[in-house]
Amino acid sequence: MHFAPLPYLDPGSGSFLIQLAIAALLGLGIAIRASWGTIKKWFGIESKPEEDEDDIEDIGKKIDKPIVSLPTKCPSCGAALRSSEVKWLDDVTAECGFCKSPVRASVEN
Repeated sequence: MHFAPLPYLDPGSGSFLIQLAIAALLGLGIAIRASWGTIKKWFGIESKPEEDEDDIEDIGKKIDKPIVSLPTKCPSCGAALRSSEVKWLDDVTAECGFCKSPVRASVEN
């Protein structure tokens, strides 16, 4: 009588196969993400160019107003200045929140 051995996977081999499957899925996901633009072109889908909303120069050009740039530090006391946190006295002059001195902003056309 001749007996054929039964197939056997030990726990180490099973763990290796699970890791291999996970790595293959993650690698496939990264490959798809890296070539997503090419895949969209194959299907004729054009991507719209992204506009950078934070580009101050473009915003100034769109609304046809001069660009006002506040210094980063108060010339009198050296405190940090942010245009959103200061009290504006007029279009180009802000008041320092610490020493209350007027700070003139530069204007670009």
